[in-house]
Amino acid sequence: MKLKITAEAMIIIKTAVSVIVAYAFFEKKHLFVSVALGFLIIITYFLRKEKTIDKNRRTVERISDIFVFTGACFYSITNISISAGSFLVIVILGYVPFLWSKKSHMVRLIVILATNTAYFLGQPNALDFGLLLAVLITMRNSIKNFSYIKNKLLKYTKTTKHMKQVIIVRRDLNLSKGKMSAQVAHASVSAYKKADKKDAEMWELEGQKKVILKIAGEKELLEIFMKAKKEKIPYALIKDAGRTEIPEGTITCVGLGPTDSDKIDTVAGHLKLY
Repeated sequence: MKLKITAEAMIIIKTAVSVIVAYAFFEKKHLFVSVALGFLIIITYFLRKEKTIDKNRRTVERISDIFVFTGACFYSITNISISAGSFLVIVILGYVPFLWSKKSHMVRLIVILATNTAYFLGQPNALDFGLLLAVLITMRNSIKNFSYIKNKLLKYTKTTKHMKQVIIVRRDLNLSKGKMSAQVAHASVSAYKKADKKDAEMWELEGQKKVILKIAGEKELLEIFMKAKKEKIPYALIKDAGRTEIPEGTITCVGLGPTDSDKIDTVAGHLKLY
């Protein structure tokens, strides 16, 4: 029987081991630091394969870095400027949106493991060197990541293709504002999950344009839905659970996109704003 550890459990273990690393640094137990860092690198490697935590990866890695580099910088107080600068670059600048690089965290842990081990073996300046190297790696990857996103956006804006998402709501149901907002949110998220990955990425970079449109009733809504399906536009047909204002199974709205604006307009361009 194979023992399988969930992604959530690995996150908890990773956080706990990061705290242990910081504590070991404070207690000057460098052999224990190296062992704990090795275990932390193994956990990080397996977490990278877990797609379920992709959206929370930046938070998880930042928490780990806070503990690891608090300990490393505290022990390296022989040079306060190196310690403070390293902490600020890695824990703050390194996790700014568009600067954060998925590759940096693992490499930083490996660098600190190697230089801490060298310190344990008798190299007194190894940890300071490790912190500087971790900073350089972070800055290099952050600049590279920023340049990649900037160039991708510039390349995209030179084209005539732009992204949007529309949510078409039935007018005849006379939904309350709160109920309609909830249905629109369901449609938006559900359609987004079905969108092409590249289209969704560019839609996010453009500001996530959303347009709410109205339609007379269910028959007309289903006609739009079938046209969108035929044109291979990502869609989400929303049916209510029937717990509040309307009967269970009532079709309330449909979400289209994000995808090319012109493509969506071929099926919904004639509709008016809600």
